[in-house]
Amino acid sequence: MDWVTTSTILQGLRDFSNEGAWGRLVERFRAPIESFGLGLGLTQTEAEDLGQTVLGEFARAYREDRYDRARGRLSSYLFGIAHRQALKALRERPEGAGEAASRAADDPRVSAMWDEQWEHAAIRQCLDRVRAESDPKAFAAFELVVQRGATAAAAAAAAELGEPVKFVYNSKHRILSRLRELRADVEELDDGPRGAVS
Repeated sequence: MDWVTTSTILQGLRDFSNEGAWGRLVERFRAPIESFGLGLGLTQTEAEDLGQTVLGEFARAYREDRYDRARGRLSSYLFGIAHRQALKALRERPEGAGEAASRAADDPRVSAMWDEQWEHAAIRQCLDRVRAESDPKAFAAFELVVQRGATAAAAAAAAELGEPVKFVYNSKHRILSRLRELRADVEELDDGPRGAVS
């Protein structure tokens, strides 16, 4: 799928027949929701169900104008739904479920886990997109420099790729700039006040 901004995805959700908008919503936001569910102890199947449930509930809320950007960040809104639905899934388990749900409800690390999953998923999506858009050698130069992390890494990457050091520096700069642009697209609705809204 083409890369589009989060605003464009959400605008497309207004049209119930726009399957592309739903597909893009799922593509962009399912992974952190599922990872969050797995981190709380859900099975893979339960985590997949969680992703569908959360995004379906969000889409309905958005279409009914119940998502208000001024009241909180998009990630916080989704966290509120995901946390509530994950606890419900844990409580519905037959044996010992109440204990797992109680631990998940009271654990102060749950919000931090959500933020971490959200950030990792956003970075992965952006890196995948930049990799698809970039010259393979330029992206390899970027990866080599980032992995090695030192200034000397540029010279080593240049030697390994058979390119001038300037090519490595230019590749790194272009790719970092593009990553920042894409990252802003993912988080463009995430600059409101902090706090879960559900």
